[in-house]
Amino acid sequence: MKHLHWPLLALLLLLPGRADACSIPVFRYALERWKPALFEVVVFHEGALDEATRTRIKAIEDGKPSANLTVTVVDVAGKMEPDHQALWKAQTEKTLPRMVLRFPDADARTPSLLVGALDGDALRSWLSSPARERIVRLLTQGESTVFVLLTSGDATADDAARALLKKELPRLDKLIELPEQSQDGPQLRSSLPLKVALATVEVSRTDAKEKEFVQLLLSSEEGLAKATGPIVLPIFGRGRALCGLSGKDLNARELDGVTRFLCGACSCQVKELNPGADLLIAADWDELLEAPAPEQLPVLPRDAPVIPTGKVRAVAAEEEAVQVEVAPSPTSVRLRWGIAIVGLVVLATGVFALWSRRSPEK
Repeated sequence: MKHLHWPLLALLLLLPGRADACSIPVFRYALERWKPALFEVVVFHEGALDEATRTRIKAIEDGKPSANLTVTVVDVAGKMEPDHQALWKAQTEKTLPRMVLRFPDADARTPSLLVGALDGDALRSWLSSPARERIVRLLTQGESTVFVLLTSGDATADDAARALLKKELPRLDKLIELPEQSQDGPQLRSSLPLKVALATVEVSRTDAKEKEFVQLLLSSEEGLAKATGPIVLPIFGRGRALCGLSGKDLNARELDGVTRFLCGACSCQVKELNPGADLLIAADWDELLEAPAPEQLPVLPRDAPVIPTGKVRAVAAEEEAVQVEVAPSPTSVRLRWGIAIVGLVVLATGVFALWSRRSPEK
């Protein structure tokens, strides 16, 4: 095996039809196996840490429920890593101790989410909010995907987005079939029922309780913050936003495409090779998945009104689904092409490596 170049090995894992191919849907594979990327809290201080500062840092590290967060303590009087040195230099306020909340894998040029005194209360709203608590509850109860409707304040546009979700999600609930589970390859790890179940959580951009969550959502995709109308973001796994649908992309074809992608077999098991961005959420995912399934949320009739900001509209499917031929959406095409391109690059690299190794020695 040591002679098998890693890109070719990776391609073998991607190829369908193999005995070890994965039949688990993307949304479930992500929920059970993909660890969320870690946001970073950089704590700047000078000299020996006093007891009060140590206590505050420990409170952040030991917070319950835990968040996808890591704490890095940096002594500005000592030798700093180049990245931290640049980050400290960029601070306009030098009062210590000072904390900076950053995106995963951020550098000094990446805008920080929070900058200020070392204060756990100020950080708490970045880790949890009513909408995120609802999303965690739904995903750990077996919902396939939670479609977050980020309203814009334009009543006409927001109503149109609500109507679209109200019409399409119940149809997709009944129309889309999950892959038949194989005894080969990865197996389900939790006892949650495997089903297509699509829910909606509505969040207003002006909701003070969701201010930080709104900023995280708008930062999940480049250019998304510039969208002025309503945005729909499919959230799956352990709080991963697949994409943002807005403007002309907020339509039935796009909803169909992203739902089919998330409910399809996980052809690429490496999280980083899949589209999406992890959100900052406080949740003990492993514990929640191991706990006995709680009572299901009440199922509302299809014509029930959408509950306002931060509340959940459970999606029901009481009517017969209409079999409609839906053309591949631009988003679904982009997702498929992305995976295809990765596979082609891996294949080309692997073939070249094998050809190089097998060339006769002079």
